Amino acid sequence: MAGFAELLSSESAFKLLIKKGIWGTYSSSTQKLHPIHNYFHAPSGLHNEGVWHNYIMGLSYYLCLPLYKHSDPSFCKELEEVLEKVNTNVWKLNFDEKLNLFKSRSNSGYWDHSVKQAEQKSNATADGISKEKVFLVTENEEKKCIANCIAGLFYACYSTQSPVLDPMALFQTIQKEFYNSQYQLFCSKLEKRTHFRAVDHALLALLAVKLKQDSVVQTLVNNICNDFEFKNLANKDTSLQTCNYIDGETKNNSPFLWQDSWILIGLIVATKYLASSVPTTATVLHQMILNTYDKYLCSSDSIPQLKGCSGMASEPMSRKAVYLSHHCFTGDQAVFLAMIHIFDSCFPGILGDFKEKHTKDAIELFDKILFKSEAYQFSISEKYHSAALWTSTETILSLLLVQHPNELVPKLFF
Repeated sequence: MAGFAELLSSESAFKLLIKKGIWGTYSSSTQKLHPIHNYFHAPSGLHNEGVWHNYIMGLSYYLCLPLYKHSDPSFCKELEEVLEKVNTNVWKLNFDEKLNLFKSRSNSGYWDHSVKQAEQKSNATADGISKEKVFLVTENEEKKCIANCIAGLFYACYSTQSPVLDPMALFQTIQKEFYNSQYQLFCSKLEKRTHFRAVDHALLALLAVKLKQDSVVQTLVNNICNDFEFKNLANKDTSLQTCNYIDGETKNNSPFLWQDSWILIGLIVATKYLASSVPTTATVLHQMILNTYDKYLCSSDSIPQLKGCSGMASEPMSRKAVYLSHHCFTGDQAVFLAMIHIFDSCFPGILGDFKEKHTKDAIELFDKILFKSEAYQFSISEKYHSAALWTSTETILSLLLVQHPNELVPKLFF
């Protein structure tokens, strides 16, 4: 059975990750699907009942189309069929037509949430992560900025003759509804209007770039650099901190690799798009990437389960772990790696040997520890060996950008 490095270099890599790792989890023999083990409902094209992961997978299918257009037209046809289902059915399930925004999650009736407490506790004990919320949540009316931004990016990329949603209209609604004029920032949820996150501004910047909204992009970059103090990330004095959250008047330094990676992707894409109109030059971004790498880099000395590999911890290694603890979550590794390749695609040659070295280290970590070759899926982390939808979705999208940056980065973002 092929290891991860061998698989990734093959033409069939993403076909196998999608058809076996995602679509292969669908079971037509049960009346309802398991919310942990079944990542796909074939008749509807849904991957779960929320917004983020469905549209992340939709973007992956969209990016796969040119890769297999000539070599595997039958797979392309399958991708197009599922894409159209995602296009229609996520909107039908979760779009609030009164507010013209997506809510976080709705009960589709396809997944079984009446899982026994015993199974919940068993899964929580086995993986070390409580999964009760995944089992029990069937409705979530919250309107999240980040979820609406990824939906907007999907509809800005994927267009049909009869689109269900105008991405510009959604973008304008996001600007109107999530903007807090008192703080001049975008709130993370409509239900929590004085809570702001840098990552929401980064995802909104990606959507603004795609829709060519120059002044909005510039404002969002300034928000990230100044209000959230990400300009400090370019400083060689690493005691200067960034701010991932703002609650009212309180700035909170609670960095996580997943957020920082998406924030850097937003800044990279915005800087490439606006060139000299923003403070984040390629040189500044290069230093931000190196400082982020140094902040999260870990090895077997700190996480023995890495077994000689190096990885990127979920939290800064200098910080006392208070939430996710020091684990190498697979999705975090993938998004950080994608960010490096997005930067190199936008600003070629600046990273020098760093890109090749980190790519080699990351693939080794996947190859030896994180990739579940028998199922074409990924472990949650080096400690939690079960697979999960939220691990696979962002990892597949990230690896597409890693393997085909020059073709797919412009297709996705510009």
